[in-house]
Amino acid sequence: MLVSFFVKKEFRDTTGALMFSRALSACLNLSCCFSMGNSCWKSYDYDIDEELDYSGTNICVIKNKENLEKIISESTNTNKMVVMNFNATWCEPCIAASRFYIESSKKYPYFLFVAVDIDDLDELASAYGVDATPTFFFLLGGTTIDTLVGAHKEQFEKKMEILARYVPS
Repeated sequence: MLVSFFVKKEFRDTTGALMFSRALSACLNLSCCFSMGNSCWKSYDYDIDEELDYSGTNICVIKNKENLEKIISESTNTNKMVVMNFNATWCEPCIAASRFYIESSKKYPYFLFVAVDIDDLDELASAYGVDATPTFFFLLGGTTIDTLVGAHKEQFEKKMEILARYVPS
């Protein structure tokens, strides 16, 4: 079953939108936020005011398109895997996913981990065809070799384990 509704960007952080997302999450078992016009949430066991925080990690927060292009270019030259996380600060599943994303960045320090906020860099999200958050892209040699949409910890960890076996460290 697909349920969709529109939450304007300027209203995403308001109490009404958050209350609506809580009510919706009680009815649905969803693990992503649809970022391009529609939104949905899954209920998680943490404070709604918790935010994405990658400080103190080896995750590079992308600030502009050129920054991302430089990282991808460097990864191509060094044959390193890039694990890219498109997220949003208002997205509950993104906050939940940030926990296992941070854990993976510590477990696989030879991969390059990057985070892209879709509200700050919507042109990058559009260029990559991101329709929901979180969306993870796995790139090697500048080419996307796999993707994962949603805060699916087990699926993410399985992909990481497989990629770690076949990608040089």
